[in-house]
Amino acid sequence: MPKKLTASPEVYSRPLAHSELSYFLPSREDGVNDMYLHLGFKAPAALVTAERVLEAWTVIRGRHPLLASTVKMDPWNYEHASFVYTPPISPEAAIAEARNSFSFGHASKDILIDSFLNGPRTLHPGHLSHLFLSADPYVSSSENSTRKERFDLLICATHYLADLTAVHMIADELFTLLVSCPLTPSPATPNSIYAVLAEEFTNRNVEQLRGEWEALPSPLEHRIPVTSIGKFRSAVHKLDYARSQSRLIGGHAFPRAVGSEDRKHTVLLQASFTNERTKTILKQCKANGVTVNNCLFALCGLSWSKINGEKTNDLPLMMYSACNMRAHCNTIPEGKQKADDSCYLAIGYFNIVLPSFLPSDPSSHRSTFWHRAKSVKTQCRDFNDTPFMFSRAHLMAAERGNRAKVWAKEDDEKAAGIWSPPPKPAPSQAQEPKPEPLFPKAPSKALLGLSLLGNLDPTYNHELYKTAGLTLESLTTGPRQRRGGMLLYGYTFAGKLWLMLSYDENAFDKATVKAFWDGIIGGLGEYF
Repeated sequence: MPKKLTASPEVYSRPLAHSELSYFLPSREDGVNDMYLHLGFKAPAALVTAERVLEAWTVIRGRHPLLASTVKMDPWNYEHASFVYTPPISPEAAIAEARNSFSFGHASKDILIDSFLNGPRTLHPGHLSHLFLSADPYVSSSENSTRKERFDLLICATHYLADLTAVHMIADELFTLLVSCPLTPSPATPNSIYAVLAEEFTNRNVEQLRGEWEALPSPLEHRIPVTSIGKFRSAVHKLDYARSQSRLIGGHAFPRAVGSEDRKHTVLLQASFTNERTKTILKQCKANGVTVNNCLFALCGLSWSKINGEKTNDLPLMMYSACNMRAHCNTIPEGKQKADDSCYLAIGYFNIVLPSFLPSDPSSHRSTFWHRAKSVKTQCRDFNDTPFMFSRAHLMAAERGNRAKVWAKEDDEKAAGIWSPPPKPAPSQAQEPKPEPLFPKAPSKALLGLSLLGNLDPTYNHELYKTAGLTLESLTTGPRQRRGGMLLYGYTFAGKLWLMLSYDENAFDKATVKAFWDGIIGGLGEYF
């Protein structure tokens, strides 16, 4: 019988920063941007029982309290929303709480993902994360532990508490617990998953009693340098930000479906390439001085140009993306004494602008592809190397957060039936002319978004997993999208290159989307 461990009830809270509010406020109605990470794997049945996974999930929730937090916001008060965390009073209480955010069943991968993307919302402000484990119906813990069975794991979390990088790290922690904690403890390997849970609970309790435990991690804004100190410097940074935004010119968008339904329905197109084919692609990228990520932007651009042919307009095409800001974040945030929790939202945003035309001579398409891939590399380097990176990140977070507040207020007023459009300015015989903007507004349509996760294999300790007979086979990820959303994902996992197009099939012309996807896959064959 495990020793009963208890802690005094405490409540920890902190306000959501602008970067987090920009995701929280739009998500309230239908879960826009709620994230999922699916991992398909094989393992001995006895290693991956529901109770073992639940105990491991409980450990993870204790290490990363935002997963077990709630968000509180008074109605109509868009300036103040807060994470609230009440630690469990014992390991047993922690398991009981984690059980409410854990589901075990036998649904297929496709059903799990489709239900999350298109069904009723899984998460809400009182339930920020959930773990699904699915096994074949015939698998049971009584099976021979050396026999491998197929499992599906789905980790779900709201985007305002973390990003996909954090979710991948959480998945690695969970698998590490499963393979490192023995099924039958022995003197050589005494620690069961419950023992790890109890030990970490005790350590946190001691830190809590000493006033040393920092329960909730700091937001991105507290982890990157504050550079806009002083009126002059602040003005320079705002000027740079306005100038950088004015350069984001795009005039292309996918045609909308005629008579499309109001209800969104997200579908996935996915392709993977063999280990050998992936090695060939990576080798040619290296020989040309670019990355796969650079090439995917160029492939999207050329595929779009081929679809449009001579119908394309003179405006360039623009694609948006996000970058991982963790390399620029302080491990010990402002106002804290020690390293902080790694589960937090840490992304920045950038855009890629490319020509929309296609050279008339087909023999030059290959050289055009590599030239544009190098142009993408230059734009990415400029984004990362600018001395204004941190000021732009702060200003972008504030702009996104403030914009989300305005839209949230409008949405709530419409739902309450009290919204009215802003009044038009009264006509005046002597209106003063408006000053010309410093940077004239240009068209800024984005063709689609790209989420390029890079090589995910270093995040997962494949060799350690294999010592216990656990092998990761597939990975699918993405957000619960808004109406009319479209995202292309690219990443390397298990030695393979994976591409996935996630889009609302009720919003777009399906033939155009299919031709675009075929152009990307075909381009990998044509240019590599």
